[in-house]
Amino acid sequence: MAADMREAGIGGKIMHYLERRAELAGCDRLELDTGIGNHVAQRFYRKNQLEWAALHFSKNIETEAI
Repeated sequence: MAADMREAGIGGKIMHYLERRAELAGCDRLELDTGIGNHVAQRFYRKNQLEWAALHFSKNIETEAI
């Protein structure tokens, strides 16, 4: 989200929408990912009662042209 839009309540509305959709779909868990360096998103998730649940690891695989 653009810096000038933060604190406008839009993220909270989106979070509420996602939680409601998950509830209506019969889900018992909502999982969201963010980059390890995205501290703004991490702070937002923690503020909205999401908990650290896992670390996600990835590696790019270089492919050679055939």
